Amino acid sequence: METVRILVFGNVQGVGFRAYVKQIARNMQIIGFARNLDDGSVEIYAQAAKPIISTFIKRITIRGNSSDPLSLHVAKTATAFEHSKDFKKPCRKLKAFEIDYGKKLKAEAKETIEKAEIATLMMHSLKSENNKNFKKLGSKINKNFKTLGGKTDSLRKETSQNFKNLSSKTDNLTKVAAESFDKLDNKYGSVSSTLNSIDNKLGSINGCIKSMSGGIKQNNKLLSKIANRFTVV
Repeated sequence: METVRILVFGNVQGVGFRAYVKQIARNMQIIGFARNLDDGSVEIYAQAAKPIISTFIKRITIRGNSSDPLSLHVAKTATAFEHSKDFKKPCRKLKAFEIDYGKKLKAEAKETIEKAEIATLMMHSLKSENNKNFKKLGSKINKNFKTLGGKTDSLRKETSQNFKNLSSKTDNLTKVAAESFDKLDNKYGSVSSTLNSIDNKLGSINGCIKSMSGGIKQNNKLLSKIANRFTVV
């Protein structure tokens, strides 16, 4: 068993630190006490095996917000083990770990003060947890907006490229259509010229047919006269 005097400096008074130390010490079966000193530090006497004391010091060394007067923050600790030159004997007998309020108080008064310290500690812990959660939430929101912004830029670029590709395809289609209409127009012109030529030829044929028809009529008249003459004889 080792006995150690621990001085804790920082924002450790009025923030529920002693109540926290008591809970840790009792859970680890450490005997001793904690009390406030006039210089703003907390004095702790602890008696246990040395490895347990080392773990105990680590667990009570809480890093909070040093600029927040309501935030529990242990800036540093100083330890002096029994038989060392810096060790001072405790002012009271060490027993089940207690908070030394500097004067004798009834059990009910001690319990009330301790509950108030625990409430203060819990409120600070809740505030600290909420701050962390809001920071995480803010970080996630910023990350999501950045991701969304990246996806939007990518979608915008893709859409722009698609419109460019569509415009290019439309231009090609327009050119193909124009070329097809030009070819069709050329073919139509050729067909029209051919039809005109055929029409002209048909006109000549009609003229010939009319001429032949006239000749045939004359021949018919002549044959009729000859036939009439032969009938008379």
